[in-house]
Amino acid sequence: MEKSGFEKPEVAKWTAYIENVNPEGNKGMFEAAIESIIEDREAARAEGREEGMETVARNAIVEGVSLELIHKITGIDMVTLENMQAEKSEGV
Repeated sequence: MEKSGFEKPEVAKWTAYIENVNPEGNKGMFEAAIESIIEDREAARAEGREEGMETVARNAIVEGVSLELIHKITGIDMVTLENMQAEKSEGV
């Protein structure tokens, strides 16, 4: 190890650390990482569903479907739907 630029005391310190690591101590770290991945995936799915509903709403507005019916189908609040309709009228 000394040839790689590490001094004996540093090598001894890290060797002792590695040998004394408790595998169970890292279990929480891995569980937290997995939980974070699952939460990120769920957030991405929710965002995708929301974007999908907005697309459905915009298409329904173009087709002339009533805002009340779009609200019932998508769950998007009326103010947002009215804003979408105004954007369509303005050509945005």
